[in-house]
Amino acid sequence: MTIDEMKMFADRTAQTALSMGAETSEVLFAEKTQFEVTVRKGTIDNLAESVSSRISITISLDKRKATVVTSDLSPESIDRLISDGVELARVMDRDEFFDLPDPNELGREEEEMGIFDPETIEIPTERKIRLALDLEKAACGLDKRIISDGASFSNGIETMVLANSLGFCGGYSQTFNSIGISCAADHSQKLGERNCKKQSSYWYSSATSFRALEPIDGVASKAVARTLRKLGAVKPRTCEVPVVFDPETACSFLGSIAAAVNGGNIYRKTSFLVDMVGTRIGSKLVTIIDDPLLPGKLGTRPFDSEGVKS
Repeated sequence: MTIDEMKMFADRTAQTALSMGAETSEVLFAEKTQFEVTVRKGTIDNLAESVSSRISITISLDKRKATVVTSDLSPESIDRLISDGVELARVMDRDEFFDLPDPNELGREEEEMGIFDPETIEIPTERKIRLALDLEKAACGLDKRIISDGASFSNGIETMVLANSLGFCGGYSQTFNSIGISCAADHSQKLGERNCKKQSSYWYSSATSFRALEPIDGVASKAVARTLRKLGAVKPRTCEVPVVFDPETACSFLGSIAAAVNGGNIYRKTSFLVDMVGTRIGSKLVTIIDDPLLPGKLGTRPFDSEGVKS
């Protein structure tokens, strides 16, 4: 479907839910095309191309909500799904805080997001395979101790459309590209009574734009350096020391914080930050900013998952 056809489908589904008894409805329609190839020891280990569509319908009745999902987009399937959703909502627990966003907050940022790259969807399959093979070759050529655990390249496009019973209907397409390698090193030199065991690490580059990916030589050298620096590592004694997070670890840490401040997790009391509004939980030296308008970044979006303008 084109994005306009997806909008019409999502909006019609949201209105159908109202006609079948829902008080509010929210429809998320997503379509994704993805390519991925993994190579190892100079040959293709796995290659997959896929196209998928799914529609998620959230229905509420008297602050009781239910979400139903399907990949069958036939009219009969959608009607049956909505009917099931209405019945399911009737027996759900009441959530007094549930509601659709303020209509005045709905909309989309109209500035150029830089998240759609036409080149991404035009790259020939042969070139994608060659990129993965060249990455593996480059990494193995940097040090004779390096053993490839596999190099990969993936890319694709995802189109997302959101419609709700307040009349909002918006959508956008985003491309994605990723290249990476995992490698290991085996060092047989003895260190006292210890023998260095095989160590492994990786490196990758991801971007919405194909040309924004880190060059192959850079990805290979970082993967090799991260692997070799582990050789000879020993477990330290238990102690308390200052810690500096590398970007990858810091990203994972921030992901845990994001989950902890999620409103749904707070409401269900599954977060360690329950009842801590106004309480300082970190250093005054740390400032965390969520900016969905950074041009061309993987998390950039014109509106959020509820249709609120970014």
